[in-house]
Amino acid sequence: MKNLKIKAAFIGLLWAVPLLASPDLDNHYALRSFVGVVINGEADPVFSEHIENQIIKFFRTRTRFEVPHQAYIGFKNDLASMYLNDPSTPIDQKLLWMRPQILKLKSQGVDAVIVAELGRTASSY
Repeated sequence: MKNLKIKAAFIGLLWAVPLLASPDLDNHYALRSFVGVVINGEADPVFSEHIENQIIKFFRTRTRFEVPHQAYIGFKNDLASMYLNDPSTPIDQKLLWMRPQILKLKSQGVDAVIVAELGRTASSY
């Protein structure tokens, strides 16, 4: 039942976000260029790859946004050399480790980075 409530809330959020978003807000807050990655892919590599592809697809299919391919690939390669798959390491620590790579993306013109971490429990994510 708890998972159903979370899914319903997430679907509601996805429905509401387009009502709040606009090109004017994007320009005002300079949110045009995005890079999105999923860390802790060892929890379920196929599922994490699917989620990451959906994040990228979401932004690429909207003309207001762009996903700079070279910056995305470079970020993925930089993160591959870091050990981010330990579930016992807090996400804030992992973000601190990623800070130099995120600043590098900023210097390449990327406005925002979306980092999703998979967490697996006995029966769900």
